[in-house]
Amino acid sequence: MKYSTSWFGGAFALPLLVAAPGCVSSNHQLASRKSSPAVAINLPGRPSTPVDAKLESVIVYDGPGSWKRRAFWDEYVVTVDNRSRLPITLTGAYLIDGDGNRISPGSDWQQLERQSADWWKRNATPENFALGAGQTVIAVGAGTGLVVAFAGLLGASLPAVGVGLASALVFGGAAHLLEKPDQDGQRLITEEFNRRQLALHAPVTAGDLAHGSLFFQVTPSPRELWLHYKVADQTHRVAIDLAPLIGLHRRNHPPAGPQPVHATVALDEHPPAPVGR
Repeated sequence: MKYSTSWFGGAFALPLLVAAPGCVSSNHQLASRKSSPAVAINLPGRPSTPVDAKLESVIVYDGPGSWKRRAFWDEYVVTVDNRSRLPITLTGAYLIDGDGNRISPGSDWQQLERQSADWWKRNATPENFALGAGQTVIAVGAGTGLVVAFAGLLGASLPAVGVGLASALVFGGAAHLLEKPDQDGQRLITEEFNRRQLALHAPVTAGDLAHGSLFFQVTPSPRELWLHYKVADQTHRVAIDLAPLIGLHRRNHPPAGPQPVHATVALDEHPPAPVGR
């Protein structure tokens, strides 16, 4: 199997910190090498032909897989396997939030953080949202559910998840900035952010695998992840059901049940109109 893109990992976010003169702004530093790797959730796209899409993990604010301190975004790590006999082109991706709004991935990490911070200030209260908090239940085998908790603002740690849901992603080759000047920190973060991004509008030849991350503004209780691709003259869309993530960024939200997750494929449908947030 050939890979059309390189390795990646994870990230999250919180209120932006401003450093005093001569100090290092912690939100412009990469995370410590001791950070836990991302937790594999492996939500599949179905049917698996001609394109097999999978959401491997979601990296949220200061959670497992984080590579930037106080990263104010959600990172969706995906794999797209072209099992057809023709090349495909990934033409776009969207996250559908809890209200049915369509959110586009960002290509500028600083703009994403501003968007997330603006939305959080307008909507979040201690009663309804908790950055990075929540639970998700992933189906493991027949009738078995395994709960994974995301680390939240109160410093809750991720519990042991067992062999069946061990972390799938490891740090590989990323520079981890600890005490660099703020300007250097921004440069390294930009380089790593760009390196991790899933290459949209790039061809994936038959038998190849596209592997990378989609970065979205912080989005509580996401419903679906859409991946659009084109084969010859036909446009297709894979929609991955994100029901197990219903508690993401939510406080005291009951987790989804342990039913297996199935994604649907829809062709040439009319998506909801995008909204600004």
